[in-house]
Amino acid sequence: MSRRALAGVALAAGLWLTGTSMPLIPFFSPPVMSVRAATADEAVAYQVSPSHDGAQPSDSLAPPLTSQWAINLQGRVSFPLIAGNHVYVTVAGGYTGGATLYGFDLASGTQLWPAVDIGSTSLFNNAAYESGHLFILNGNGGLEAIDAASGRSLWFTQLAGQRLFTSAPTALNGTVYTTGGGFGGTLYAVNESDGSVRWTARINNGDHSSPAVNGTGVYVSSACDEAYKFDPLTGHELWHYAASCPGPANNPDTRGGTTPALFNGRLYVRDPSMANNVVLDGATGSVVGSVVSAGPPALSGSLGYFMSSATALQARDLSSGEVAWSFNGDGHGLLPPILVGGYVYTASWSGTLFALGAASGQQAWSGALASSVDLGPEQSGNPLVGLAAADGMLAIPEGTVLQVFAANATPASPGPPPTVTPIFPPLTVGSSTGQQVAFQVDTNHSGAQLADATVPPLTLKWSRGISAASHPLIVNGHVYLAAGWLSDIVLATGSSGPTIDLGSQATNIAYDAGKIFAINGTGLLRGIDPSTMATVWSRQLPGDPWFSSEPVARNGIVYTSGPGGASGAGGTIYAVNEADGSIRWIAPVVNGVLSAPVVSDTGVYVSYGCGQVYDFDPGTGALIWHHDGSCQSDRGRAPALYRGRLYVRDPLTGNLILDATTGRAVGSFSGATAPAFYGSLGIFLTGMNGWRGLEAVDLDTGFVAWNFTPADGLVTPPIVDNGYVYVAGVQGNVFAVDARTGQAAWSENVGRAFAAPKEDNAYRPVTGFAAGQGFVLALGEDTMWAYSMVPGPTPAAPRAPQTRATAKSAGATPLAVKAVPAAPRAPQTRATANTTTAAADQVVGYQIDPAHDGLQAADPLAPPLEPAWSVDFPGRVSYPLITDGKAWVFAGNDMAAGAVLFTLDLQSGKPSWLPYSLPPGQWANAAYDLGKVFAVGTDGLVRAFDVTNGRELWRTDLSLLKVVNGVASQYIFQTPPTAANGIVYTAGNGNGGTLYALRETDGAVLWTTPELGLDHASPAVTATDLYIGGGCNAAWDFNPTTGAQIWFHPNDCSGGLAATTVTYAGKVYNRQRTNSGNPVLDGATGSQVGSFTGQPPPAFIGNLGFFPWPPVR
Repeated sequence: MSRRALAGVALAAGLWLTGTSMPLIPFFSPPVMSVRAATADEAVAYQVSPSHDGAQPSDSLAPPLTSQWAINLQGRVSFPLIAGNHVYVTVAGGYTGGATLYGFDLASGTQLWPAVDIGSTSLFNNAAYESGHLFILNGNGGLEAIDAASGRSLWFTQLAGQRLFTSAPTALNGTVYTTGGGFGGTLYAVNESDGSVRWTARINNGDHSSPAVNGTGVYVSSACDEAYKFDPLTGHELWHYAASCPGPANNPDTRGGTTPALFNGRLYVRDPSMANNVVLDGATGSVVGSVVSAGPPALSGSLGYFMSSATALQARDLSSGEVAWSFNGDGHGLLPPILVGGYVYTASWSGTLFALGAASGQQAWSGALASSVDLGPEQSGNPLVGLAAADGMLAIPEGTVLQVFAANATPASPGPPPTVTPIFPPLTVGSSTGQQVAFQVDTNHSGAQLADATVPPLTLKWSRGISAASHPLIVNGHVYLAAGWLSDIVLATGSSGPTIDLGSQATNIAYDAGKIFAINGTGLLRGIDPSTMATVWSRQLPGDPWFSSEPVARNGIVYTSGPGGASGAGGTIYAVNEADGSIRWIAPVVNGVLSAPVVSDTGVYVSYGCGQVYDFDPGTGALIWHHDGSCQSDRGRAPALYRGRLYVRDPLTGNLILDATTGRAVGSFSGATAPAFYGSLGIFLTGMNGWRGLEAVDLDTGFVAWNFTPADGLVTPPIVDNGYVYVAGVQGNVFAVDARTGQAAWSENVGRAFAAPKEDNAYRPVTGFAAGQGFVLALGEDTMWAYSMVPGPTPAAPRAPQTRATAKSAGATPLAVKAVPAAPRAPQTRATANTTTAAADQVVGYQIDPAHDGLQAADPLAPPLEPAWSVDFPGRVSYPLITDGKAWVFAGNDMAAGAVLFTLDLQSGKPSWLPYSLPPGQWANAAYDLGKVFAVGTDGLVRAFDVTNGRELWRTDLSLLKVVNGVASQYIFQTPPTAANGIVYTAGNGNGGTLYALRETDGAVLWTTPELGLDHASPAVTATDLYIGGGCNAAWDFNPTTGAQIWFHPNDCSGGLAATTVTYAGKVYNRQRTNSGNPVLDGATGSQVGSFTGQPPPAFIGNLGFFPWPPVR
């Protein structure tokens, strides 16, 4: 997390950073001696002890060392813990699997119990140990206690209020301490016996810094050497040290804190971006010295062992600061040192382990490792690594390998790992009667078809070309598929039956009691008789016109959700009577997009991003429980219900397992797509896009039963049909995996790649496989393949996707994508448009106003100024908007799951409502006009928010405008929008560049331009003109209402890439992202009347212009 704080001051013109500098002081003052609080000869935390001092002075280990054993765990290995002659590590699954916990006998390498599924979607999964218990914190905030002897879970707690958990926990005296970040920072103290939260404390930063703990204090640090001390029992803040960030630490790319070390009453605080770091008095927080160390030190006796650089160590006297000795290794990066007995140990990236005399620094021994060492900085995206030593042995993580060394050891040969014995239902034999009535087979989305007798190998019966289609239904010998049309396909032959035009490509379907229920993107819900393909009834559901949630039908009621709607909230759940389409009940939710309800006899469950999950009574709509997350978002996912547990997927804040009766979090899981269940197994697709594999977890024990990771990265949600898991990969392979063994029983390549479901695209139906009545249907992006046990004819080549026009003319089944929505509506004239402008003394866009002139003349602000408040955000902070007493900013960094829109009260800095999270990898820029904030994401999705309550009002996806004015669709949207007089303007590029004008009331596109060669320039807008610059000093003036071009200033390629255009006093300042040669143009004619120098935007008042000088180099 970058140490960027948004500071509120008594003004409406802007917000900025504040701070003071700290002079360099002598290296150390003499330390005060105290008793070390670590358990003897155990390594129970990062850098050995709860104080993170990296020292194990009482251990007997001494060189020369011999490799005792090594094992490849097929994932990045964390720092080890050693206790009771056992060693424990967490392993990040990375590309092919979920995160896991392993335990081994220290001497023999024998695995103690099967691998434990941590249930994390993050690479940050860290552990601590105390009194026979392991405490595992996953990167999503799930804290779990594991019995170290058996590997069984004791309790699970989801830490609330934050979304980034990159710090290792520390356990001492019956309490687990850790920190979380993302929305400022929080320090948590959790009871080791039951997982209850003892207390929490607010801190400015909460990432990459494990608390240092002793009997009298809990110490945390963050960027800029900021540090705190809290009372371990009460959480009362005892002191707080804050300093400025001179030099590199002001870089917005600087990430958050590092773990401090506590030794002899001194706290050693590190920020790698600062030239010198402070040493603080542990009792008072006063500065008593300074230190330089590129990594965690080891501290023992009178010496400290510091990393003077990434490749070298120095031993320094802790009283005088004098260098006792130096060690330069082999020129490669080194792991942080630890001290064991009389020796200092470190390892190099090249794969060499070193033992140095602690007093002399002389190399006593070196030996080759089994693999090279991962060295990334503590703030990197890799697991936290380091050495550990206890019980006369040393353990070291080497990428995916864990290796253990001992003195004069006899190499051991670890035996096979323990096996897992899940419980399975009997296989079905005889006839296949199962039907698929909803996404992932049934109304619980369990992904399990238990009423079929299908057993591989399978034979291709038929295939047919399709377009962006929904998941198939299999009912009474027919396949039903929606892709703008509802199509009836005979299951046995693939021949076409009747069709119904549903009026929208994004159509989803469900089945119950003799009817198919289809809802299109506008919210039109139909009840259809499949025997005649006639519409029995239709119901237009109120709400915003981007319904993307699949319907689910059960017990005479069909359930679905949509944004906005009759409830008056961000989204609405609708319960509609299957018989006549009348609305039975409605209920409000935070958002109604992208989540198919789970329906049982006792509950209707829906989930949305940021852990917003609801349970309603199916008959009355009464709210049973609401799991309230830390933010809000529209990135919903269909949950799954199995054995009384609700499996909620959330790409923003992590997956959760909730008790379906109470809504209480009881665990987490690592599935990237919808899971499947069979017997006591949960089957999850884990890993990263393109490199995913299957992981089967025994739900009774939490142990991993098997992994299936073919070279063909898996992408489709798994489904189980009669004990076999069907899944497909990016290279076109369809697999049948035996659920009992994890071994592939059959596979076939279809010749076309499969793709993951586009669950974040509200304009595409949710796809998936289907199984039932003796068939498995594999759905690709443009083809569906039907397999069964019955030998079929020689398969024909898949048909090419049909368009609606050719499908009708040929008499074929129309399954193709509907045409792009109708052309943009005609523009309003100036007379009919709302001409109200933004109120004075507001910040409504980049550089204050629609003209981007940086002028806030109406504000009475005058120096001297004092900070009013500050908020530490998760990473970079955008330019703020200030309107209606609120500040609006986007914040995020490259580790977060997308940027977050925060709305803060301008007087207090407190959030006005829950923050709004964008999907993974997305950033956005914003503008304000007429009571709305408009955010344009880098994916081209424009959202409008009500400034009074933060509710999303409408959205328009500019990337879907395939061809506009002869220009192909754009796919890069990095330009800040400008909003004025009822219209919001923005630009996209990637295919030349297009300027878009959208009506603020409903997001309708009023006009667009031909290809302009735009780059990243935000348009400058007045009442009569819209100015925008392109590359090489090109510039245009358009009528802001009609889009008619007024003038064009041709390019000369004396400049560079375009930047935001500025207009002031009748002139246009056409900025390029270079330092010189920027033209000044006459606003009426476009002729050049001057030039200016400087890359950042200028500001103006009266007859003065303020230009950054000297130019940025």
